[in-house]
Amino acid sequence: MKRKFLCLLLALTMVLGLAATVSAEERYTSGDWTYTFSEGELSIISYGGSDTNVVVPEKLDGHPVRILGWGLTPAFSGVKNTMTSITLPEGLTHIERQCFKNCAKLTSVTLPSTVAYISSSAFEGCTKLAEVELNEGLKTIGDFAFLNTALTSLYIPASVTDIEMDAIGYTGEWGNTDRVDDFTIYGYADTTAERYANRNYFTFVDMGANYDNSGRCGDSLRWEFTAATGTLL
Repeated sequence: MKRKFLCLLLALTMVLGLAATVSAEERYTSGDWTYTFSEGELSIISYGGSDTNVVVPEKLDGHPVRILGWGLTPAFSGVKNTMTSITLPEGLTHIERQCFKNCAKLTSVTLPSTVAYISSSAFEGCTKLAEVELNEGLKTIGDFAFLNTALTSLYIPASVTDIEMDAIGYTGEWGNTDRVDDFTIYGYADTTAERYANRNYFTFVDMGANYDNSGRCGDSLRWEFTAATGTLL
């Protein structure tokens, strides 16, 4: 009961904060996209088109897209029952709260290398989402980010330093969640990925222990992967 109350209180606080922020920002429209532009950052609020394969532009009106999803309504609510794929641009840094919530036909997502933050409930309710490729350089995965998806496993890069409550491997609703049976976390030892897996009693597979981190291709090319930085040399 205490946990449920705290979750509801957190949700209310976030909603009120976002409402105040969005109401104070001027909105603009470019094609099918509605956005705000403040302090040099462009934040997409919503998509108003009808494509099933949606491509988020790198720029709108000459400004790079940095933040996707902003406000009280999920950015893709208009196509939540029809959108099957999403292409995200390089330069994107934030996927905001509830951005893709309840996009019921979205099956896979690949994050560009620049994304650093996935906010709470960003992909909640994407019930057919079975494949997610998280980028090296990602730092935060928010509360309930992948709640109620079709994921049965996930690779979490070593760059991730914060995985919040019930972010991965859970079904249910805020304050009343259940772990996904036999969920597997892939990652590296002594990282946030391993700690999250252990804390939530998920199977953890250490990529460093099970896969080569270096090797050769022919006689002249040698490669080495550094887990701590996500760098391939």
